[in-house]
Amino acid sequence: MNFQGREPEKVKELIDEMSSLGLKPDTNSYNYLMTCYFRNGMLDEAKKVYEGLEGYEMFKESVRLHKIPDFNTLRHLVEGLVRNKKIKEAKALIRTVKKKFPPTSLNA
Repeated sequence: MNFQGREPEKVKELIDEMSSLGLKPDTNSYNYLMTCYFRNGMLDEAKKVYEGLEGYEMFKESVRLHKIPDFNTLRHLVEGLVRNKKIKEAKALIRTVKKKFPPTSLNA
């Protein structure tokens, strides 16, 4: 999947098409979609993707296993917020990252 971050709506269409065919988009697919939204200044859309992940039936087991959102998902969100000058929101998300991924869990 490589749309160079210019057309997030095409990435979204591809993910929707995958889902309609019974394929399960993975964390990387959603991370890429969020990155595309951020690169285009579409903060609200990127946050909707993040907030909606737990709502998808196919992700319930992954969420239970703490795979989604993963560390990279949160990292992409923080970077996107900082790039878009949303420093307070980025700091709040960093606190979430610290809770979800304590330093000991990153030393694997």
